[in-house]
Amino acid sequence: MNPLDFRIIPFDSNIDRDTFDSSIEPLNDYIKKYAKNNHLKGIGKTFLLIDSSKNLAGYYTVSMAEILYDTLPEESRKKLPRYPIPAMRIGRLAVDKKYHGIGLGGRLLVDALNRAIHLFDEIGIYTVIVDAKNESAIKFYEHYGFTKFYDRSNSLFLPIQAILKALK
Repeated sequence: MNPLDFRIIPFDSNIDRDTFDSSIEPLNDYIKKYAKNNHLKGIGKTFLLIDSSKNLAGYYTVSMAEILYDTLPEESRKKLPRYPIPAMRIGRLAVDKKYHGIGLGGRLLVDALNRAIHLFDEIGIYTVIVDAKNESAIKFYEHYGFTKFYDRSNSLFLPIQAILKALK
């Protein structure tokens, strides 16, 4: 299966979510039970990865966030103000297990990071943060350059300058 045969669209309640199975129950529950209302209320915007038959292959959800100066590693604090720093949070990112191993997680992440660039250009953010669900997810994000917060073992961040350098 070619990753280019998939496309990413804003949340669409006509896309069947009931059969989605990423093998991680909280991620399955979110897309089935909470994504629609959160998307409509603006709590978190969800984007769906669908195949050519409009089957749900994956998704991610983003929202705005802030991080506290003191939670950043010492190296990352240089030249930053001591007040809360604006960020975009990738709250959830999942791929259905029947599509694992063909690069769709990376495709979803790159799409989310491109949205972060638009926020940087339009509003201003310093970083993208994620809360990884497990060790496998931590390794996935670290592969793309994310760094762990020193005080939260499952939370990672990637400064917008690193994203700009990698994607532009």
